[in-house]
Amino acid sequence: MTKEEFDKRKQEIEKEKECELKKLRIEYAHSNRKYEIGDIIEDHYHRIKVEKFSVYDRFKEYTEILYDGVELKKTIHQRKDK
Repeated sequence: MTKEEFDKRKQEIEKEKECELKKLRIEYAHSNRKYEIGDIIEDHYHRIKVEKFSVYDRFKEYTEILYDGVELKKTIHQRKDK
């Protein structure tokens, strides 16, 4: 085995490792998802109806889910200005 063959194989292994880690992070995030599409999430200031979610793993070891949806009024109707 030459140095070039070694370096090439090493790069392939590292690429496979990153791919598998990404899959693992996505699986972790989805297994710890608290809300489903259609659920209403509230805090002291906002209320949203979840329409979609995405996986966020930038600069973090553990991946998180970001929820996106429509902001609602207190009566659970969609705000007209949004």
